[in-house]
Amino acid sequence: MLYFIGYIFKIIISLVVGFIIGHNFKTENEDDNKVVLYTSVLSFMATSLSAVLINLNFANSSVVIGFLLFGLFFLIESFIKDFNSEDKVKLIFSAVNGLIIGFGFIFYSLLATVVFVYIFHNVNIFLNLFIKNDENKSIDSDSEENL
Repeated sequence: MLYFIGYIFKIIISLVVGFIIGHNFKTENEDDNKVVLYTSVLSFMATSLSAVLINLNFANSSVVIGFLLFGLFFLIESFIKDFNSEDKVKLIFSAVNGLIIGFGFIFYSLLATVVFVYIFHNVNIFLNLFIKNDENKSIDSDSEENL
């Protein structure tokens, strides 16, 4: 009975996390609804498969988990051909996050989701940290000279 309650808890969390990953908080459009649905379903499928397989007692459980990962990535590869690159990143991350939830690392999954969503929606801030922008430096130095 406790296994079933934990399984339902994992499924609900995976659906919420899939929604958070797929939702675009800046704009609302119809393509966003399609991505939200697919990220939620992909996270749900990964969580349900990994949660069931991790609790079955196989002699070679690592082989079963390997087949699960291979099958999941094969499904993702054939499933996401119609999406753009940003949506592909969201779908792959939701599948990996679903696996993490299914294995029982819920706190780490929630933490990774928050970091992923923040970085994904604010990628320009992080790119400005790594790319030298000589124009801004020259503008700043000119404004300091005028003072």
